Amino acid sequence: MNKKQRDSQLDAYRGLIMIHMVCVIHVLYCIGPKIEPLSSVLLFEMPAVFFISGAAQSRRESPFPPILTYIAGRAKRVLVPFFLFIPLLLFGFAAVSFAGLSVGNYVFDASSLTAGDVVKLLLTGGNAKIPTYQYTWFISCYFALLCSFPIQRRLLRHIPRTLYLSLNLVAIAAMSFIDLGFHQGYLVKNLVIYNFFFLAGYFYYRRFSLRHLVAVAAVTVPIAVFTFISGTAVPMQQHKFPPDICFLAFGMAWLSVLSLLLWKAKLPECRMINVWNERGYNIFLYQVFSLWTVVFITSPWIDSLDNTWIRLTVLSLLTFAVTTVLSHFTFAYEQAAIKFVLRNK
Repeated sequence: MNKKQRDSQLDAYRGLIMIHMVCVIHVLYCIGPKIEPLSSVLLFEMPAVFFISGAAQSRRESPFPPILTYIAGRAKRVLVPFFLFIPLLLFGFAAVSFAGLSVGNYVFDASSLTAGDVVKLLLTGGNAKIPTYQYTWFISCYFALLCSFPIQRRLLRHIPRTLYLSLNLVAIAAMSFIDLGFHQGYLVKNLVIYNFFFLAGYFYYRRFSLRHLVAVAAVTVPIAVFTFISGTAVPMQQHKFPPDICFLAFGMAWLSVLSLLLWKAKLPECRMINVWNERGYNIFLYQVFSLWTVVFITSPWIDSLDNTWIRLTVLSLLTFAVTTVLSHFTFAYEQAAIKFVLRNK
């Protein structure tokens, strides 16, 4: 497989992971039936996102720009769309609240938002007062790791990648024995563990061998299986927020197995997957509106479907359809707003 084909496949994998995240994971955890241990077994979307993001850094053929220029470019792609989204989120939340609309069992009370809540939103924190909106914690972690990458890339010129990953593992292990308090520990553990997934993707795309993948799978898959059989890993959310060693082994087990399965596979060209890849970040931001819409549509009748699997399938398919349609409008708004902001800055 040549470089162009590998890049195309990476884009396809990113699109599929976005579909999995929004239409499966967030349906299970936000609006759908709670199914364990399935919900925990499938909770590999964030390791995969950071893994693919790390792999994407290896696609660069031109030299890296100066660090400040690079950070400014990442801010344009990550933070500007986010700050364009927040006013629409607050407006939508207020509109549903003051209109008194019923959206399933969710409570919409815009008057409950404090100034501190708004500040937290602007700092990418989720808020339980806004239904189904708990997912933007990812953005600050992702942005921080992107900004650190040029520095890490320079370090990797002098430190062998195996040693560098081993040092990351030592840092992760150390975090298990150091109590930094919830908020500080949450932030530090996110950065350290997701950086491991990020670097694994970066090294994998730079020609990690089949032998390496087999070795990783041989170590992590038995650990992951044991934690599920023993009940330690269920629910996996307890190991994801904040992430710990159990979540690291679980994520690497999934990533190594998926990489082995897809080692020689070639996904066919699919327009819909390309759409989810191209608009992936936009879809990630605006999915809250899709989830509200699906709940509004289905709440009067979804419980009449006695079979849990049928309910989950219906909710997932509707979420996919609504999100895809909505993305046509949100993506167009985002692109037009970015052009306006940058032209008038």
